[in-house]
Amino acid sequence: MPQGSELPVPGKCRQYLRCHHGKAEEKCCQWGYSFKQGRGCRRDYHCKEKCDSQHPTPDPHGLQDRCRNMPQGSELPVSGKCRQYLRCDHGKAEEKCCQWGYSFKPGRGCRRDYHCKEKCGSQHPVPDPHDPRGE
Repeated sequence: MPQGSELPVPGKCRQYLRCHHGKAEEKCCQWGYSFKQGRGCRRDYHCKEKCDSQHPTPDPHGLQDRCRNMPQGSELPVSGKCRQYLRCDHGKAEEKCCQWGYSFKPGRGCRRDYHCKEKCGSQHPVPDPHDPRGE
């Protein structure tokens, strides 16, 4: 295998193997992430396994550290993003996304803003508060 190749560990969501000088080095994605072959560690709060690896991959965006010691339910902006934000839940960051046509304003939540055109990776978009159907 080429140097730096990464392979999944069968039956595991956080653990993977990285080829280093012809040897497999066991690695582990940061809590809140899972390993996706060809894509690396990606945000995934459904993966709850503990890793055996002593080498966890750091949170690439430093998002989890931002919620440490924050009050429950705190909402924080994500740098460089207009729709995405973090909601703190028991010291862990949950990535959220405002409804299309809204952007996140610190201290005010999701507010109407048609200038923000970014797509969100979040699976938890916030419903439009002015839509009676809740969509």
